[in-house]
Amino acid sequence: MDVLNGIEQFRDMLQEIPKQYEFNRQEIKRLEQERNDLMHLAEFGKYNAFEGYSYFRRLGEISQERRKIKDENELLEPIVKMIEKKNITKEKLNQLIGQCRKIMKTQEKRSYRVRVREDLQEKFAKN
Repeated sequence: MDVLNGIEQFRDMLQEIPKQYEFNRQEIKRLEQERNDLMHLAEFGKYNAFEGYSYFRRLGEISQERRKIKDENELLEPIVKMIEKKNITKEKLNQLIGQCRKIMKTQEKRSYRVRVREDLQEKFAKN
């Protein structure tokens, strides 16, 4: 094992994870604003069928991208909190690994249950 390389990688991780977390927060905010634009377009706008389909597809893309980033931040958040507290110990890292595994397992099982439109539930079935 190259000790210096390992230390450098650990240092880089401690610097980059909070930056990535904050970048993701800003990206989520931007995507939510774009999603709001499209939702207001649906409410107030005028468009033909092709444009409507294009907007609806973009809404889906935005939502998927947002979910992916939120999932990543869900994993990064406990790491960022530990870094901020400057409380990094072997035991804390082991707890963090367990916490991340639990989050990943939850994310794999995540699904959506319709609230009103029961006729749409089958569209949410996982492949």
